[in-house]
Amino acid sequence: MRLLQRLIALLRDGHHERELDQELEGHRAMLSDEYRRQGLSSAEADRAARLKLGATAPLREAHRDVRSIPLLETIARDLRYAVRAGRRQPAFTLIAVLTLAIGIGANAAVFSVVNAVLMRPLPYADPDALMSVTRRGDRAAVRWISLRRWEALREARSLDAGVYRPGPEDVILAGREPEVLRGARISANVLGILGVRPIAGRGFRSDEDVDGAAPVALISERLWITRFAQASSIVGTSVTMNSTPIAIVGVLPRRFQFPLRDVDVWLPRPSAAAFIAPQFHACCTPLMGIARLRPGVSREQAAAELAGLSGEYEANTRRVDAGPAVLTPLKDDLVGRVDTMLWMLMAAVAFVLLIACANVATLLMSRATARTREFAVRAALGAARGRLVQQLVTESLVLTAAGAGLGLILARGGVRAVVTMRLFDLPRASEIAIDGTVLGWTIVVASATAILFGTFPSLQLLKPAVMDRLRQSGVTASESPRRWRVVGVGARGALTITQVALSLILLIGAALMAQTIARLTRVDMGFSSAGLLTMRVPLPVITYDTPDKRAAFFEELTTRVTALPGVRGATVVRAMPTTGGLATNIQIENQRIPDPGHIGQQLHTVTPGFFEAMRLALKRGRTFEPRDNSRGAPPVAVVNERFARKFWPGATSQTVPLGERLFIPIISTTTLEIVGVVADVRHGGPTNEPEPQIYVPDRLYPAQSAFLAVRTEGDPLRRVEAIRAEVRAIDPNQSVTDVNMMDDLLERSTGQQRLAARILGLFASIAVVLALIGLYGVLSYSVTQRTQEIGIRRALGAHHREVVWMVLGPSLRVTLIGITLGIAGAYAWTSLLKSLLFDVSTTDRVTFVGVPIAFVGVALVASLVPAWRASRLDPNVVLRAE
Repeated sequence: MRLLQRLIALLRDGHHERELDQELEGHRAMLSDEYRRQGLSSAEADRAARLKLGATAPLREAHRDVRSIPLLETIARDLRYAVRAGRRQPAFTLIAVLTLAIGIGANAAVFSVVNAVLMRPLPYADPDALMSVTRRGDRAAVRWISLRRWEALREARSLDAGVYRPGPEDVILAGREPEVLRGARISANVLGILGVRPIAGRGFRSDEDVDGAAPVALISERLWITRFAQASSIVGTSVTMNSTPIAIVGVLPRRFQFPLRDVDVWLPRPSAAAFIAPQFHACCTPLMGIARLRPGVSREQAAAELAGLSGEYEANTRRVDAGPAVLTPLKDDLVGRVDTMLWMLMAAVAFVLLIACANVATLLMSRATARTREFAVRAALGAARGRLVQQLVTESLVLTAAGAGLGLILARGGVRAVVTMRLFDLPRASEIAIDGTVLGWTIVVASATAILFGTFPSLQLLKPAVMDRLRQSGVTASESPRRWRVVGVGARGALTITQVALSLILLIGAALMAQTIARLTRVDMGFSSAGLLTMRVPLPVITYDTPDKRAAFFEELTTRVTALPGVRGATVVRAMPTTGGLATNIQIENQRIPDPGHIGQQLHTVTPGFFEAMRLALKRGRTFEPRDNSRGAPPVAVVNERFARKFWPGATSQTVPLGERLFIPIISTTTLEIVGVVADVRHGGPTNEPEPQIYVPDRLYPAQSAFLAVRTEGDPLRRVEAIRAEVRAIDPNQSVTDVNMMDDLLERSTGQQRLAARILGLFASIAVVLALIGLYGVLSYSVTQRTQEIGIRRALGAHHREVVWMVLGPSLRVTLIGITLGIAGAYAWTSLLKSLLFDVSTTDRVTFVGVPIAFVGVALVASLVPAWRASRLDPNVVLRAE
């Protein structure tokens, strides 16, 4: 104490560091001599003396504070001091950095996705002028347009219009091993509308976009590099695609991902769909329109002109694409289906960051309280409040910078996982990256974290009233201002309440999504998907240009695959559930209605054995037999129960609609007899109700591209190579693609829900762990601060249960306040999940009651350790220590 008083006097008298060092050295020598007299060696005595005098380091730092030092030198000194402080407490530093890294890293990863998909303009020239041209139907908000409608709309003078196919097209590239590439069809003027130029060669010409033109193609930069070794001579060269020589006229840049992701080949003539007969290209091919507003033309003006042209078209044309034309920004059309999910994830990750910051703030408050004596000495020596604040800000910035650096590494891995995932087709996925915008966002978030949450706890010690007490006595300041105790909790309790409330919001959201996934899994699809292997077999139009050729190929393929060892059933179908399908118009012989009849009925062409391989229940009548698929056999059809109820409502006879006859214009000029009724299948996926469906033998209308479905003994994937060999045995230039298990296809159809459930579950788990750690830390600190009080209570006869409740009571109070606030917040926040939930209410009572109860139980368990430690304190030891 005398040494401390002497040093303070020296500093107050204006002595310099040299004199202070001389004074300290003299005292070190005296202490060393004293330790040697006590029997220590010279080295041990010197080390003990230096350790004894180490407590005076804050005084020397405080002395430097009152000197006039240039700003840069002061900042450098603060940085060195902050690094040394972190080294002295490695456990605290590690926990704080990891906590911040999780919060900042998750924030950066999700923001990079939101920025690329929703916030950043489309990567085309003047993107605000780009519009999507579709139509509004009776049931769907936006639907496709036909070639005829586009030909009418492109006469508009207010915009330049083009079209593209919304779905991919299979392109078989010949070679030693035939490769199925992902292709897309666009009109010749689409590249000009988008303002995209090939990196080699040229784009399409208008004369290449008409029937009868020489076949040409554009390829991707990826295919140019991997398959053609980036040879410039490829431009103008013909390669064999789909058994046809096609001239490559140009190479498009790697980042060009329109209209689909991972496209390698672009073809003109978007109306030329391989799966639709040429006579139906003009009326029935699904197309999406794209347009660029001409200079000086507003969206409203263009929409008005399109409405007039669309009205003239509908008045003068027999059509199947009814509904007015719709003009929407292209960006909204491309990303509109995922915006709700992404904003929901952005809100969730903001909660995680706030929880992480609150957790670190609690840690910093504990450390600040432990440094009260240091602040007292500095204040007594005249250190300015601003100088102390600068030091605290610097320490917080060092911690946050380390957390942000590690967080960016975690974000990079998360972004890479999002880009490569195949859970569902995220629009603009190729544009997602940790770029300058994301780095700037991360810097802003990290700075705000350091300033708002890092310095706040320590600033409680620097308020004028606290500073006055520190200057007067140097005793420990109170934990928090009186106003923090309105609800009976201190500043640490307020931070813990925040963590509990935000964690509960995330936990309730995750529970609702978990219920959604559970109910989607339990949906009866109408068939057995377990163990069903699927793969797509696209047939080139040139080689298989007639129905008989296609039917013969698929019939032989089914026969060969069925004969393979271990195969229990195989069939070919035009489309598997969740993979799209063919909708057509039909007539029922006894229910004649004006042309074009019943529009939009789902049509499936299948080989015999389909219903058995799919394990699709037969309700009445019979399924297809081999003779039904033979040439010249009477045309027959099987319908599902939804079809029967729709067109024969109220019929109770087990023979209805057996024997009724259908007319399907795209198949035949004769009628088809209904010979069976099967169970309903949710062809659109688990979230869609079954639609009326018609099944016909494959030979009546064989597909150009069909699915092979196989059931086997054991692991079906082990049969893939054997099936490929059978395909090549039929045609050496033929290949298969999209090999998947049926269960994977079903999961992919609910990709948004599953992605949201996984990410919310991850965020909720992190939040709960951080909240429990914060609660545990607050209680542990409270027990440490109240050790003397607990010892006195125990000495006066307080029972173990009373001591335990003294600790658990505040814990329960903090938890219940946080849960009350969390439930209120969850009612508002879960409205963002409405579009993602399935058969679950956003205010599900079981979730809103069960989750808080479970959280209280877990919180009490986390509180038992500090409570048990408090109850085991020995009052004699505590009082003697005091």
